[in-house]
Amino acid sequence: MYNRITGLATVFIFIFLTFECFARITINIHNETGDSRAFLYLNTPAGSVKGLSGSDQDFNAQIYKQPFLNGNNEYQISFDSIDSGNLNFGLLGPESEASDAFRNNKSISTTSDAYTGFIEFSYLPPGNGDKGKVYWDLSNVDQLGMLCGLKSNDPGLIKAGYNKDGNSFTKALLDKLAEEEVDVKSIAVNCGPDLKYIKLLGPTIRPEAYSEMYNRYLDNLTAGEVNVTLWSDALPVAGSSYRSWKDNDWQSSEFTGHFSPPADVNVGDVLIKDVILQLTNDLYNTRIYLTKSALSGKSIVSGDSDGGMYVTCNDEIINDSSVSPALNSANVHLNWVGNSPAETYRFQAWVDSVTRELLVALNCGRIAVTPGAYYSQKDEYTWVPEKDRVYENPYNQYIVANSNSYGMSYSDGAGGKVQYLTGPDVVVDLYLLGPDNQDTSKYYDSSDQSYNGPTQYEVAFGFGSTVDKVEIDGKTVIQDSNSSLIYWIPNDISRGKWIDMTVYKTDKTMLTCKLYFPDDAQQPSIKDAQGITGAVWNEVPDNPVTKWVLQTAPI
Repeated sequence: MYNRITGLATVFIFIFLTFECFARITINIHNETGDSRAFLYLNTPAGSVKGLSGSDQDFNAQIYKQPFLNGNNEYQISFDSIDSGNLNFGLLGPESEASDAFRNNKSISTTSDAYTGFIEFSYLPPGNGDKGKVYWDLSNVDQLGMLCGLKSNDPGLIKAGYNKDGNSFTKALLDKLAEEEVDVKSIAVNCGPDLKYIKLLGPTIRPEAYSEMYNRYLDNLTAGEVNVTLWSDALPVAGSSYRSWKDNDWQSSEFTGHFSPPADVNVGDVLIKDVILQLTNDLYNTRIYLTKSALSGKSIVSGDSDGGMYVTCNDEIINDSSVSPALNSANVHLNWVGNSPAETYRFQAWVDSVTRELLVALNCGRIAVTPGAYYSQKDEYTWVPEKDRVYENPYNQYIVANSNSYGMSYSDGAGGKVQYLTGPDVVVDLYLLGPDNQDTSKYYDSSDQSYNGPTQYEVAFGFGSTVDKVEIDGKTVIQDSNSSLIYWIPNDISRGKWIDMTVYKTDKTMLTCKLYFPDDAQQPSIKDAQGITGAVWNEVPDNPVTKWVLQTAPI
């Protein structure tokens, strides 16, 4: 299953197209590990990098390179554009150095004895007349290994790193995890050329080691029959890269339900055993049945299950082989998506957006266990206050608090993903650091802990039908070059006051409303929607281009 980080939460999935670009993305790599055997590996989809070169002009993606063996501690990679990818780095251990993966230039397993780390980045083609953007982040979702530091000549990425050297950082996290009854022996790996370094495997790799706390959480939620309200994403036909099954605009709408002790439920001719949460959507008469096998301590931290989830929608999907085996709702896994948007039906992604929000809430410990308690995804007053959260993912909590990084795959939904946005003509210095390197903290800035994604008010509109023109504050809004249904608000939009928006339909009808964009990263507001029906803001934190989408019914 492709990771939810890639953006199943978004209303519009933007395909990373290749654009010719005169700017260069340059990464200067400084080997400060004290070991000349440090390696680099550009882990990208085939053909996704354009104009790639290195200091010796022969750098290739998906080829292991050890450029520091000659005693030079600096190496440069540059390229014109990249769809998406990770720059992996580290030191090989005895087994990984002798492995078929290393010899055949395949990705080395996270659980191996290689002492590794990586940065994740993508070039985003221009969608509103600019030169495009590059987003960068440090990820510790799967493991915590070799630490690094980042610096840049772009104001979007001044510096990023960690607040301790590698050994201290890892030891403190081990101590915290031990307090939470995590099986630390199973997640600590001796690695590096002399097997003298330790890296930690994250919850996505060893979910069983982290599951005990969440098993207790679920037991308390089911015993207390706690009520929940969750919201789906809006997935309209227009602008969607998902497969079509029915020409439905799957609107953002609420699912309600409550945890309960395991019970058997009859759905038509199907007996579903051990249901602990049933979520109901009245707008589309859709129900999601989550059993003990689908929702467990292990599946909460890993984000998936082997099965145990059942979905119904007007009885049209159950066992309907004429649609697709993918939409047979009997006993599907929790992360109910295909390997790509093109292999996923909109309905699947719509359902998946609900279970994703449930997993975000559980990972963050937001749902109270008090008998009869109520949790609403959109009402923070119903959430457990941060200082009182007993059941919060301890791995992610520590990493977010002590680095400009993130440590769980739902961090974007949890507000814990630290993301940096630069222009495409950028030079970034990457410092590879040994476990005892005391320079680590000089790249860390505690003031950068907030969500550092793109400009919050570069937003899109999905109007549901083609319009001639959109004006905001008297200025014409730029139409997306790839879709006549998407319009972009510029970065310099007026904030902190109500401004006018006018939409001109193809039949020359003029619709108006007022918009308000706060000075901080809060949801925009809309009022006086004269003729713009069903206007609702949808947050899309997975998408590095846009923060908010104003989704409306067809106008």
